[in-house]
Amino acid sequence: MGMIANYQYLPDDELDQIKGLSNQEDDLLDFAEDSADSHDILLDIDKMWDALIFVLTGFSSSEFLDDNPLREAVLGVTPLEEVSEYIAYTEKIR
Repeated sequence: MGMIANYQYLPDDELDQIKGLSNQEDDLLDFAEDSADSHDILLDIDKMWDALIFVLTGFSSSEFLDDNPLREAVLGVTPLEEVSEYIAYTEKIR
């Protein structure tokens, strides 16, 4: 068992809802699942996220690369701290 990656485009209002739910894990995970069902733009790369980081940067995911935009594109910029699942987002201005 390992971590898998799913990427989804969210409108600003839905991202704001996710930020507001960051300390309510059950509600957040339910919202994320419902949101995935209601949007067409969803990419599931399973466990290939780790290989993708290596191919794009030449470094493994365990090596910290400060402000590397390619690494940030794969892992996200801002993780939600209060949940057991790794959920991170990147603002569109980034």
